[in-house]
Amino acid sequence: MSEQKEVANADEVEEIQPLEDEGFNENVSEDIQEEEPVTATEPEKVEFNDAQQAEVNKIAAAKAFEAREQKRRADGLEQQLNDLQKEANKQTRPEVAAVPDQYDDDYAAQLQARDEQLIAQARFDANQNAAFQQQEQEAQRQQQEQMNELNTKAEAYRVNAVKQGIDPLHLNESAKIVGNFGLRQDVGMEMLSDDKGSLMTMYLAQNPQAIEALNTASNITLGSVYADIREKSSALSKKTTSTPDPVETQRGSGVPAKDRGPVGATYT
Repeated sequence: MSEQKEVANADEVEEIQPLEDEGFNENVSEDIQEEEPVTATEPEKVEFNDAQQAEVNKIAAAKAFEAREQKRRADGLEQQLNDLQKEANKQTRPEVAAVPDQYDDDYAAQLQARDEQLIAQARFDANQNAAFQQQEQEAQRQQQEQMNELNTKAEAYRVNAVKQGIDPLHLNESAKIVGNFGLRQDVGMEMLSDDKGSLMTMYLAQNPQAIEALNTASNITLGSVYADIREKSSALSKKTTSTPDPVETQRGSGVPAKDRGPVGATYT
């Protein structure tokens, strides 16, 4: 009885057909086809006015100066570590015992030990002399490199001064004024390699309080102080031009006048 009932219920179950809506499928297909690919938009270019650009230049100059200062300090610390390592590696000169008493029981052993000490001492002295000569040569090489670098920077400083239209005599006078006040060495070296270094020299000579600001600036504020002075010194620029002077043009036909002869002369 139960089996017949189950068969009857199975007959009543309608077969479920998949949902097919042609219109819906077509709309979805069209939406997919019509959808445009997403493209990345380029960022809008930011333009600054003169005041904003000047501030940007100051910030960039300060960051560049700070980066160079950090490198200088790192190089200085590395040199100090090398010097400390050399001091730690130094060996003491071997001592030589006195001549033993020939009546000692171990006279031969003492004498042999003393001979070995003399050999060790001589070897130590030779190594020390070789190391000293090597250090002296290295110091001379570094000094020569520093001189070459300084000469290169000085030449670039002079060329940049010409480009800025600065009178060499006036620049020398300004440099003497700045030197008399006393400018910290790291800033002076930075100005030599700066394309506006000559302008900064002129500005510092006219504004001694700026020299004091640089000399008293901390490692944190030095970059911004330097950048501010660099920006203010730009107003002193009188840039030269390489454009040649205009050619003087001749007036009239350009044909030179003929010699008419003496006054009153007539020609047939």
